[in-house]
Amino acid sequence: MNIVIRDNYVKAAGGDGITVMYALRPLVKHNTADSVACEMNDRIYSEPGNRLGKVAAAIWPWKCKDALFRYNEVTDTRLNQDGMAYDADSGDGTVYEYNYSRMNEGGCVMFCLEEAIHNTFRHNVSYDDLGGSISPASNPDARLEENIFYVRDGVPFVRNHMDGGNYTESNDRIIPIEK
Repeated sequence: MNIVIRDNYVKAAGGDGITVMYALRPLVKHNTADSVACEMNDRIYSEPGNRLGKVAAAIWPWKCKDALFRYNEVTDTRLNQDGMAYDADSGDGTVYEYNYSRMNEGGCVMFCLEEAIHNTFRHNVSYDDLGGSISPASNPDARLEENIFYVRDGVPFVRNHMDGGNYTESNDRIIPIEK
């Protein structure tokens, strides 16, 4: 691992919180993203034109091989076409483990389309993420293992219009939030 991103606090970023790109085995750990995607949403960015819309997530890789994300925390990511805490995007072998997410308007995690392969989401806690806990988004083979998802009544486990992908679950717990 030659790229290590750790011990950062990102608050109120206009778009993404922390994104590592085109890297082999990057390690991203002990970071916090708080209230990101503040401008990449319909409240601010109302006319995207031909720029393919508004997409931002909190902590995620782009085109990486064997990226490892551990002990990160994401809260209150604003809704946009993405808007989730974590996103395994167009890479191979991304692992998210021992992370926490809460109140992200786009949900907890997305496995983004066909190019995101061999990704694992394990031992994470999602509390009251909105819009839907997971987004398999046409992904071929995502794995969810031993996570705890606390889900508000009326919020689907799989985000609407972000389904259609394949994923397997092993020993996940989905717990309704009591009112």
